[in-house]
Amino acid sequence: ALMDAHKLDDAQAALDAAPLSEAEIRYQRGRIAFYRQDTDAALSALEGCLSDQELGGQALSLILQIYHMTGRWSEAEELIDEVSQNETPRDNLSAAVIRALSQIGQTDHALTYLSQYPGRRQTQAAAIDLLIGQSLFEDAKDIAIEMLKAKPGEPETVQRLAHAALGNGDFDLAQNVSDMGLRQSPNNQFYYAVKATAGRAKGQDYRYYFNYEAFVRPYDLSPPSGWSDMSSFNADLHKALLELHEFEEAPLDQTLRAGTQTAPDLRFVDHPVIQAFFKAVDPAIRQYLADIGHNPRHAFLRRNSGDYRIRSAWSVKLGQGGHHINHIHPEGWISSAYYVDVPEADGKAGWIKFGEPAQPLHKALGQGPEFEIEPKAGRLVLFPSYLWHGTYPVAGEGTRLTLPIDILPHRNPYS
Repeated sequence: ALMDAHKLDDAQAALDAAPLSEAEIRYQRGRIAFYRQDTDAALSALEGCLSDQELGGQALSLILQIYHMTGRWSEAEELIDEVSQNETPRDNLSAAVIRALSQIGQTDHALTYLSQYPGRRQTQAAAIDLLIGQSLFEDAKDIAIEMLKAKPGEPETVQRLAHAALGNGDFDLAQNVSDMGLRQSPNNQFYYAVKATAGRAKGQDYRYYFNYEAFVRPYDLSPPSGWSDMSSFNADLHKALLELHEFEEAPLDQTLRAGTQTAPDLRFVDHPVIQAFFKAVDPAIRQYLADIGHNPRHAFLRRNSGDYRIRSAWSVKLGQGGHHINHIHPEGWISSAYYVDVPEADGKAGWIKFGEPAQPLHKALGQGPEFEIEPKAGRLVLFPSYLWHGTYPVAGEGTRLTLPIDILPHRNPYS
């Protein structure tokens, strides 16, 4: 919690006082160093717990992430080779390798590795994600079904089965499995995306969920106190955010391509212009809640109490050709894009698009984008977290700097 709040000295003090195992201490020390962007210290600490049965996989995933984000992937490949020298690598290590290879785009290597080390449950889960990414939906579905036979109702496997069934064209199964998932986790936005996408393929009234005209709304903001106009505010915000874009590459598990993302949750960054941003967006968020209204029977509107809290905030910088692949935010409610700086471009370069599923699903189902909004500096776009969204690639040499936030309904800690 202290690391998420970016109170790293307090986190280190808590760790020093905690009665943890040596591996747990090393792992958390590595995470703190990573948050400090002291990558050498992070790698040294994390490598010391690779042999741990419980934490080894998590440590390996973070090590490979660091190597990628700092432009040192050749060292990651050396480490993967070392792991592979074991005749039967541990399940959690195999899963970490397969995920990293898949995320970086070395899918042939990942598939070869999988064929050599089929592994057990964690590797099977990574295999499903890999197969879905390669449009091998039927194979992914079969593995998910076998996993659920062994462990009925496992939430992560239920979600993977819904995804695989959707891509395989088993739309009734995808919707039924999504209903099962929603009984387990009523606010998981992924299942609403599956239900709507399957409904679109079946010719159902999927606009019940994907009501772009009602639910996707742009707001051009007014400057917060202390700034005379949005241009000067965005200039100061741009400068503050660039100081936090210190890595060379984006995280492996995120949706941006040809760009970078900030590491700390911006809610907790003690910088006046960043904190002023949250005051600047507040009137627009409250107007959005009033605009969309409340409906106790609607998946999206039932959660609208008229108040909110911000779940997370980060910044993305995209260069030439940079874009977001299509995705949703499973743990959100309302998602957003705030445009700090937008390069000049012809056509729809850099625009945000809605309704087109993630690439393997888009390819399998032939469903393209249905709604688009032009980015403008000072504009906040709000929309349901279950809406597929991505961007067209940035053209030219300029950069596209955004500050997205995810929003949840207000929570009364005393209720």
